[in-house]
Amino acid sequence: MSLKIAQLGQPVLRTAAAEVSAEEIGSPEFQQLIDDMLAVLAEEEGAGLAGPQVFASKRLFLAAILPGPDPDLPEVEVFVNPKIVGASAESASSWEGCLSFPELLVLVPRWLAVRVTYLIATASREQLTSMLSPHALYNTNMIISMES
Repeated sequence: MSLKIAQLGQPVLRTAAAEVSAEEIGSPEFQQLIDDMLAVLAEEEGAGLAGPQVFASKRLFLAAILPGPDPDLPEVEVFVNPKIVGASAESASSWEGCLSFPELLVLVPRWLAVRVTYLIATASREQLTSMLSPHALYNTNMIISMES
């Protein structure tokens, strides 16, 4: 199954994504959605991808985390029902692209570190403190990086 990427201006990017239940996380359909999103992310050589970006209005995103087991290749983490629970006081601006508007780069301010709680693909709770850009997380909350 090949997923299409929603482009800037499409209503799904302006709709709040739904929480995902533990039962749904374990379903074959949800696991297939994750597999399909991983394939799209690899095919598009993206750094992150949110459910709404593939017309699945679910609180789900994938993000490339460095360093992974291979220092030259990022490891992709699956975040289900993510919530930012802390952030550093320090921030910096950087240029970001987005698969939903590939022709643009946008200068956006970001915290240097955020703490995110989330479920993983097996429905167990995790917490990550990282320089992870909340870009894809914002996409689950109707915020487009040009507005953050």
